[in-house]
Amino acid sequence: MTKRLSLYLPLLLATVLFSCAEKSEEPTPSGKLNGDYNFVSLSVDAVTTSETIYPDETLKVVAEVVYTTKDNTGTYKFDGGKAIGSNLSYRVDTTLKTILYTDGVAEDPVEIPFAATIPAYSAAAPYKIIGEDSIHFEAGFISAPMNSGMPSSSAGGGAKFYISGNTLTLLTKFSASTSTSQMGITTRSTTHGTMSVVMRKR
Repeated sequence: MTKRLSLYLPLLLATVLFSCAEKSEEPTPSGKLNGDYNFVSLSVDAVTTSETIYPDETLKVVAEVVYTTKDNTGTYKFDGGKAIGSNLSYRVDTTLKTILYTDGVAEDPVEIPFAATIPAYSAAAPYKIIGEDSIHFEAGFISAPMNSGMPSSSAGGGAKFYISGNTLTLLTKFSASTSTSQMGITTRSTTHGTMSVVMRKR
């Protein structure tokens, strides 16, 4: 079973898509978050369902991954219209909790180790503040690792933000879906969940 599940690992963490804030709302001045921040952590709670339809059977994998990054380094800067992440690096050490279904019949759950060390990278994106507690990024900015060990770039979109003292938290819901068909074999994969990024003002 573990060997069969390993075939699905490239699908288990999909590209993050922001979906919280509505771009159509009236933006407010973008200086609300101005300042320099240290990167504290990135947390992900996600479920992926991947289904492959063969001529003689249908295989479905449901995988859940929950983690908070470790060994976090790097900084963020908000300058009133652009968010800049510099020398961001972190480590993920967790497990994928998976269940394999064959023609609708579930096998025993399996936990698969999932580890990744993300080398230092930088990212930047224009942003707008929407209302009192939402932010809209015009392009990819916050990233979460895929099983390849590299962070996946997010698309533009929105997130909620929360300020408590000198701590800023960005919280987003994300979803992604893919569908491929080759030689009569169709594979569909969907991912949904939440991600939060915590940073502390310097």
